Amino acid sequence: MLRKRTVILASLSLLAFCGSGLSSPVEAKKNKAVEFIKYFKPVPDKSYTNESQDRVIKKRKFKPVEVSGARPIDNQELGYFAIIPLEKIEDKQSIEDLLVKKEINGISVLLPWASLEPREGEYDFKQIDELLELAGKQKKTVILRISTCGLDNSKDCDTPEWALADVKTMEYTATDGQKHKMPIFWDSTYLARWSNFIQALGEKYDGNQSLHSIGITGGGVLGSTRVVPNFVTFAGDTTSGDAEDDGDDEDQNKDQNKDAKTEADKSATGKTEDTAKSEEAETAEDDSDEDSANVIAKPSAKNYRRLAGKLKKEFGMSERQLVEHWKYVADIFPKAFAKTRLNFDINAPITGKKGQTGLDEISDYLVYRYGQRIYLTRQNVRNGKHGFNEYRILLKFHPDTLTGYQLRPDFKMDDLDKLVKNATQDGISFCELPIDLVQSTDEALKTALAEIRGHMGYQLISQAVTLPKEVKVGEPIQASFNFVNLGAAGALNPDRQLDKDLAGSFKIQVELRNQDGKPVVRSLHTPDVPTNEWSAGEPITWSEDLKMPELKPGRYDLYMSLVDTDEDNKVARKLSFLTKVKEGELEESVDAPIGSVDVLN
Repeated sequence: MLRKRTVILASLSLLAFCGSGLSSPVEAKKNKAVEFIKYFKPVPDKSYTNESQDRVIKKRKFKPVEVSGARPIDNQELGYFAIIPLEKIEDKQSIEDLLVKKEINGISVLLPWASLEPREGEYDFKQIDELLELAGKQKKTVILRISTCGLDNSKDCDTPEWALADVKTMEYTATDGQKHKMPIFWDSTYLARWSNFIQALGEKYDGNQSLHSIGITGGGVLGSTRVVPNFVTFAGDTTSGDAEDDGDDEDQNKDQNKDAKTEADKSATGKTEDTAKSEEAETAEDDSDEDSANVIAKPSAKNYRRLAGKLKKEFGMSERQLVEHWKYVADIFPKAFAKTRLNFDINAPITGKKGQTGLDEISDYLVYRYGQRIYLTRQNVRNGKHGFNEYRILLKFHPDTLTGYQLRPDFKMDDLDKLVKNATQDGISFCELPIDLVQSTDEALKTALAEIRGHMGYQLISQAVTLPKEVKVGEPIQASFNFVNLGAAGALNPDRQLDKDLAGSFKIQVELRNQDGKPVVRSLHTPDVPTNEWSAGEPITWSEDLKMPELKPGRYDLYMSLVDTDEDNKVARKLSFLTKVKEGELEESVDAPIGSVDVLN
């Protein structure tokens, strides 16, 4: 009990420091004490039922509903994003060729800090500007992450040389077989310089309409949450002196490194350098049936233990230190990006039970403090394995924010059916795809990706709107609405409360236009069941009396939209959705014609 009390007291002290980031409970009926404490419980129970947070976390089955004529709809936060490897960043034509594909909604890029700020305070954002321009021309968006370790082997470190002055560093073997430097991510001098860079990035790009999200990075390797730079890619690992192991991680360390490839293997398969880096950094458990001739389990597992042990012994790494470190790093980004969404990798910073419980606390802190401002991505998905940890993190915050996957180039094609099942059960809204998968002609892959896309995020269909034929001047129009959501997630509309975005509902706008096509009345209302609670396949019906002013007698055409409004109740954004025109025929629109009404004296 003493340890728990100490953690809670420390959390209460944190409240005094950053209380402006908290919002009041959404529902007045809930116990305020419980609502308050849930923001600060350090490590939730490892169970699908999380009573301290007033929610049930459990596996759920997704039952697809078929509607004749349905097809995926494009909204800015949804869809597939092609991963552009570093060596292709300058190939504008290849990027344009990807962006013009209808099935691609944007691109995902990881850039080294060193190329963006070669000298302190001197920024070179040309690459970012060009990428945003290319995406903007196609009305598509960019997922942007910045790496400080493990990406660019042409440099000693992804962190600029000037930023390493007086910073603690550690050597590691990179994918080129050479020694490179990693900044100790929790070094205070490093963090101060990283914070200044992110602030400058936010000043230039916050609110840019061509940005899908900004990765919360700088605290781990390759733009991820992982802090151990395990990149051994050759068989002859002669490093000696295994690190001390605390016993929690050893078995998982053995499994997590079965996929370490030799350089010869990578050359034979024709994989890009960035592809190899992503693979070698992956620490998730691998398949036991992997071809043993192509795997090197012991050297890579040994290397992980050696590096992790060094971080513990020489640089003070611990579960508690990593949690506080990642909270600090994560807080840098919302301060710099007040408008643009952020993206957090939900892989554990270290392997084993301690890494997972640490991730629980970090993700709790982020989502409960910032809400829908933080998207969650499960990076480096290689196969159809989908254990307790992935289910819990993704499903736990499904009502709060958007979630996504990032697939690896070597995704196991035999697991496509499992991928479809997992993606719909997790309710993902976006997915990052390596170029090889985007350009693949494999029919099974195309079919699987199309099935996922058809249920990705929210996929809304207006099946019917019932209106009276005529009303008298000044009387409300009694309308009824019938929608269905084919997607695996609700339509979450962020509602800013202090520095947290609560998931709320989009509004229905009905616009009356006169015979000249000029809008004369706009009526807004929130559906009885808010759009963020529209479950897949369940019919959503409600009726509404649309209040009308004193209109001139005559015929008026009515148009319906799903909208987000600003503080002045003005339309800030319209969603795309499908409208049933006739049996088997649907049209995509943001302003759907729904009929006409005669206004009589």
